[in-house]
Amino acid sequence: MPSSTTILGPWIEKAYFTEEARDRGTAVHQAAACHLMGLWAPSLPPGWQPYFDSFRRWADVSIEKIILVEERMRSHKYGYNGKPDLIALLRGDEDLGNTLADWKTGVGSAWWWPLQVASYRQLAFETGMVTYRGISVRLKSDGSMPKIYDYKHRPFQADLNVFLGGLVMYNFRKNS
Repeated sequence: MPSSTTILGPWIEKAYFTEEARDRGTAVHQAAACHLMGLWAPSLPPGWQPYFDSFRRWADVSIEKIILVEERMRSHKYGYNGKPDLIALLRGDEDLGNTLADWKTGVGSAWWWPLQVASYRQLAFETGMVTYRGISVRLKSDGSMPKIYDYKHRPFQADLNVFLGGLVMYNFRKNS
C-alpha cells in the first residue's frame, strides 16, 4: 500500500531535497512529535534547532487540544496510507472543529502540499476523525513564527480528486 508521499513523488521537485534537508526534516518532525506528546526530545544540531523553535512558537500558542500525533493511517477504500503530523483543536476554532497540520521545513511552498493534506484529511475521515480544515506549517530557519498555509478556502474534494488521479497513475505504472 503506497504512502501519500510516494504517490505524489513523481511530481515533487527533488532538486531541493538534499540528504541534509531530508535528515533535518526527519529530525525536526521527531522533535515536534516528542514535544507534542510531552516526551523528551534529543537536542538538534545548531542549524536545525531554529526550525524546532519555530514549531514551538506556533504550537505552544495555537494548540488547544491534541487529537493525534504522527500515527500511520490506511485507506482501505482507496488503497494508500499516510502519517499526518497532527490533528488538533486549535485555539479559536472551538466552534469549528479540528485541524490537520503538516510540518514543512523547506524554504518555499509547493503546489502539491494541499494535495498531500487532502489525502491525510481523507485518511482521518475514514477513521472517524472529521477535520474542518488542513494547513501546512512552514517552519522558519531563523526560529521565528512559521508561515501558515491554510487550505480551508480550497475545495477539499477537488484537491482530493487530483491526489486520487495521482494514485490511479501510480497504480497504472506499478501494474504495467
